[in-house]
Amino acid sequence: EANQVVTSQAPSRLTLAATIQSNLSTALVQRDRPEDAAEAEGLLRQAKDLREKVCKSPDHAEVTVSLHEMGLLLQRAGRLDEAERVLRDALARRERVLPKEPILFASVANNLALVLRDQGRLGDAQALLERAGPIVTALGPGGQGRLPTGYLKRTLADVLRAKGETGEAEATATEA
Repeated sequence: EANQVVTSQAPSRLTLAATIQSNLSTALVQRDRPEDAAEAEGLLRQAKDLREKVCKSPDHAEVTVSLHEMGLLLQRAGRLDEAERVLRDALARRERVLPKEPILFASVANNLALVLRDQGRLGDAQALLERAGPIVTALGPGGQGRLPTGYLKRTLADVLRAKGETGEAEATATEA
């Protein structure tokens, strides 16, 4: 409904409407009531659609944020296959516009790896994190990629522990 009301409005109003929908979705998720999940998902889908109209680019950071939020919601609901699909889409969009926003890229890669881990696909999670780490590290001088790289390494250490590779996990955790 909100989407229909504001589609004829100026871009700044569309952006505001998308932000409000996203924030409402977050509030619903934080209430942690299963009956709120469908409404939260609908709000996120509307926010993504509005952002795509305003940004005029499917690879814009705001669109990717909407997809990322959707993936997290689906993961939380235990809908791991859907979460994986949405997060892979978000990651592909971030990769197309690198080196912009390395922290967002790292966050999406990290959360996709967590979904893969939750699916029991530890090798896939490890491969993703090992591929993403050097990309983030190479993005900027003066350690611009340092924070996201540490974030990825901590998750990689967790995945390695789950695989039973405790020695490599501890070494990776120390690097983070």
